[in-house]
Amino acid sequence: MKLLEQTLTQLIIISLAGAPAAAASEYVRHQAHAHGIAELTIALEGNRLEMIFTSPAMSLVGFEHKTSNPQHIAAVAKAAMALGDAEALFTLKGTNCAADDAQVDMSAVTASIEPETQKNLDAHDHHGTDDEEGSHADISAHYSYTCADIADLQSLRLGPGKLPFSLEEVNVMWVSEQGQGATVLTPENQLIEFN
Repeated sequence: MKLLEQTLTQLIIISLAGAPAAAASEYVRHQAHAHGIAELTIALEGNRLEMIFTSPAMSLVGFEHKTSNPQHIAAVAKAAMALGDAEALFTLKGTNCAADDAQVDMSAVTASIEPETQKNLDAHDHHGTDDEEGSHADISAHYSYTCADIADLQSLRLGPGKLPFSLEEVNVMWVSEQGQGATVLTPENQLIEFN
C-alpha cells in the first residue's frame, strides 16, 4: 500500500505542477498532521477508481499510541470495521462501480514499536496529554473499485449524511485522465463533483 500511496502522491504533484498556485497550496496543506482533518486522494484511470483515506488516529479512535486496554482495542476494531465498509462510506453517482477491495491499515495503533523508535517519537512529543505516548499516528485505508465507465462518474459522497468519525474536514485531491482537482469536505458538504 505504501507504493500506491507514493505513486498517487507523485502523480498528484506532477499533475499540479501546471495547476494554479491555489491548488498547489491546497496540496501542501494536506501534508500537515491535524486532528479532526483527514485526507482523501483519488485516482481515476481506465475503468479503475482508487482511493486512499488517511487520518490522524486521534480523529478516528481517540488516541495515537498502540492499543493498551480493552477500550482502545474496541475503538480500533470499531474504526477498522467502519473504514472497511466502502459501501457505507462512499456513494458513487453517474456510473456503476463495484468495490473490489478495502484494505485498512491500523498498524500505527496496533503494532508494537521498537523501544528505540518509541524513544525517538517521545522526544518529538508536543501534545503533552496523558493519553498519548508522543507519537503522531495515522490510520489509512485503500479502496479499489472497477467501474463500467469511469468517465461517467459524476460525484462521490463521503459518509451517509455527515462526515464519518465526526471529522471537521476532509481535504480531497483527485486526478483523472480528464484533469485534476481539489476540494475540502465539511459536515455541511460531503460531495465531490467530478464533472
